[in-house]
Amino acid sequence: MKKPLTFVSVLYMIIFFLLAVIILGTIIVYAVRHATPGKDLRQADPSPEELSEQFGTFTEMGQIRTFTASDSNSSEVAALVIEPWFSYESKDIAFYEELSGKRRKIQSIIVNYFNQRTFATLKSLGESYIKDELLEMINQELVMGSISALYFETYLFIETEIPTESQ
Repeated sequence: MKKPLTFVSVLYMIIFFLLAVIILGTIIVYAVRHATPGKDLRQADPSPEELSEQFGTFTEMGQIRTFTASDSNSSEVAALVIEPWFSYESKDIAFYEELSGKRRKIQSIIVNYFNQRTFATLKSLGESYIKDELLEMINQELVMGSISALYFETYLFIETEIPTESQ
């Protein structure tokens, strides 16, 4: 004689059915759709350790915190946190010392660059263009050599609003 279905066994069947639908649905979605997670994320720059065998690296700039210019139509600005570092062609000690001596000047160039541009402008220019412009500006200040590439260990914009007097 067959046992009648109890309330608990019906609940177990419903739970099993729902789990099966969720699992099969997930498998089908991933199999059919061409998912590209993280496609719009920033591509990380190589680490200094990866390039130190081929190039000289200057990693002593530290973390720089600054703000972008405010848009004339709004009070929105972006706080910016960057941690730049450079690679240069040779492991020239004299050039390394020049970079160390001009560290504050280079930081000032970077801060002024971002302070003079709005977040929207920087976003439209793109990271690669910004690096190229900064590289050119920094190399104009250097005498004993030139930097071959500029990298950002950290490159983070934090959108915010300037508080007004009424707030």
